[in-house]
Amino acid sequence: MLNGRLAKHYGIPGVEGWEFRKVNLPPGSHRGGVLTMASVLKITANGTSTSPVLRGAWILDRILGTPPPRPPENVSALEPDTRGSTTIRQQLSKHRQLAACASCHAKIDPPGFALESFDVIGGWREYYRCTGNGKPVTVDGKRCPIFKGRRSILPTFFPTDGHSRTATN
Repeated sequence: MLNGRLAKHYGIPGVEGWEFRKVNLPPGSHRGGVLTMASVLKITANGTSTSPVLRGAWILDRILGTPPPRPPENVSALEPDTRGSTTIRQQLSKHRQLAACASCHAKIDPPGFALESFDVIGGWREYYRCTGNGKPVTVDGKRCPIFKGRRSILPTFFPTDGHSRTATN
């Protein structure tokens, strides 16, 4: 069930208007079922980044009815500096080397990683934007704001003081 706004978010062409209706997904679509709904993907993220651990634990608990146990008290959370790791997969791989963590993460991580191609609001992604391999963000073909230091470049559709302006003034 989609309306025009949700179809646009999902990248599904040919759906217009506010009314929800049944829509056939295009061949090769990444969508289908409850787990790929933007609402589910949003509640399994923290608002700014995704976590295969949060998403995997949510699937185990809410979908499969087998919640993972709480982490042991003597094991700290995954720390950002894991001595040379650069991806979340590498960080969790190092984390799973701890025997106390391995048994649970063997169950939590796979369903979480299955959803890592979806961003925090349920959009499809081919890469993480923060890795430096991203592309400019656009809305309706217009580039979104870029902030660099004290000077900002704002397109006309993002006026900050109520006055329309061009992208360079």
